[in-house]
Amino acid sequence: MGLAKGSIVGILAPNCAEFEIAFFGILKAGATVTTINSGYREREIACQLQASGAQALIVHHTLAGAADLALSGTEQVKDRILIAEGADVAPSFCLRPRPSDYTTNLNLSTKVLDFVRFGGSNGTAPAG
Repeated sequence: MGLAKGSIVGILAPNCAEFEIAFFGILKAGATVTTINSGYREREIACQLQASGAQALIVHHTLAGAADLALSGTEQVKDRILIAEGADVAPSFCLRPRPSDYTTNLNLSTKVLDFVRFGGSNGTAPAG
């Protein structure tokens, strides 16, 4: 994936086990995490991704459509990792560099803890 110490990775997922795994995995790998409210609309998702400088996005399968729309027309987010449906019959995480192009390689490096917090107080746009 090409992420290194300090790279910023967004997580767009509801409360689920994979969210926690992704959150702490990103931190342990030395990347910076920004959590995106799963209730955000496409414009709000795009705003947070741009403002945070995210280079990758981990997205739950139920929110993949909103993520696709938020990412259309931008090259900033180079990699997407999909939290797939049916984890009992397939891997939960699938690297998705481009829509409909799946692989299973994930390689983050180094160690540093960091967190980028966003919180929209009025529900219209993230406030960092």
